[in-house]
Amino acid sequence: MRHSAFAGFVVMSWVGLLATQAHAVATVSQAGSGVEARFASQSNAFTASNPTVGAWLAPGVGPYPSAAPIPGLPGAVFTTGNNFQPAGGWVDNFNDLFPPTTFTAATSNIADSYLPVATQTQDMQVTIPAWRFFQAPAAPGYAFEQLNFTSDYLLTGNSGLAGSTPAFPLSVNGVIKSPGAYAQFEAVIDYTFAAINTAGTIGPFASLGTLTYSTTALTPGAFSFNLNSAGALAATPATDGLLRINGFMFIAGDPFEMNINVVPEPASLLTTGCALVLLARRRRK
Repeated sequence: MRHSAFAGFVVMSWVGLLATQAHAVATVSQAGSGVEARFASQSNAFTASNPTVGAWLAPGVGPYPSAAPIPGLPGAVFTTGNNFQPAGGWVDNFNDLFPPTTFTAATSNIADSYLPVATQTQDMQVTIPAWRFFQAPAAPGYAFEQLNFTSDYLLTGNSGLAGSTPAFPLSVNGVIKSPGAYAQFEAVIDYTFAAINTAGTIGPFASLGTLTYSTTALTPGAFSFNLNSAGALAATPATDGLLRINGFMFIAGDPFEMNINVVPEPASLLTTGCALVLLARRRRK
């Protein structure tokens, strides 16, 4: 009897959980994305970008202000091209090809993650599978890479996704090489929503909130930690529409190495819930 009672409790709890989520749901499909990458080394004497953009002025040595793009570079603007929504995301590679002890290189991989059937605004994300920035010990001057990005999602059958405070974690590690000055990572990620009427017309975009990351290391030597996003996301209106995520992120330093990766999420609640139900059923036999 005690096993049966436990089984009934688990099943009822799981059904109750699903019922509480049923009031907010939308079917999600990708609607396009784009990223612009700008790389500089040797204190902006060497620059490269993808897609190619015109030259930009040297921003000066950092650290740079938090929650803002690198001085002189654009920030959270609508960006098309270099679609990163296909599996694997978009990868950029830059290298100034200086001699072996003085070169600077960066490899950035930006991607997205979403649930086909969403219940919260946070169920759509822009992610960083891997971002590597490396300066050789004798690399001259400061260096940086900034990514400007946009990712769109079509929401249909939308009964109003719930708001939340997600705190998405990133793994950050690297080293400031003596007598180095700093290593910095910043990101500003804006969520907006525009309704789509029965004629297919997209209305004006309204803010749903902003997530940010900000960290600066100033002491020569190694560093390693997880960094959570700050900020909250509002609920969407209960109507079909386009959810847009756009913003910027950058790595900068002198001389340094920095590695950033998305932290894998734990097993989903659905998997955990199903396992509990199966366990309960086995105990009843």
